[in-house]
Amino acid sequence: MLNFSGIYFCDKGEPGEGYSCGGASVEALRFFEDGKVVYVGLNLSKADIKNMSKLADYIQTWFNSEYVNYGKYSIQENKIIFSINFEHGMVIEYEGIILDNKLLLKWQENINANFKIMEDEYIFSPFKNKKQKTRT
Repeated sequence: MLNFSGIYFCDKGEPGEGYSCGGASVEALRFFEDGKVVYVGLNLSKADIKNMSKLADYIQTWFNSEYVNYGKYSIQENKIIFSINFEHGMVIEYEGIILDNKLLLKWQENINANFKIMEDEYIFSPFKNKKQKTRT
């Protein structure tokens, strides 16, 4: 089931070592019940990455459905498909499966004629004091 009361995080490594969106060390996805998904890449220290629960609550204050990097998702059984449209014009397409508290996603980008397909695991981190909503 897809969770709506928190954020899915993917640890990309040390700041500057990430391979997408400007070398982000963490990528975060937030899904909304209306079919919208938003994305942000964050440059964080290892200490920040170890404390994702506090980070999810901080992000909740500004990482909402009006965020600039967004797309629409669709779900069939445990499969999810979506694209993220970035404010600078890039589009990344994702597809994968929904597991208990994580997403296993393949994604592709085409930057400067370099086409590549990547695979990542996104772990769910709930917001504190919020009832967790899910969707199958």
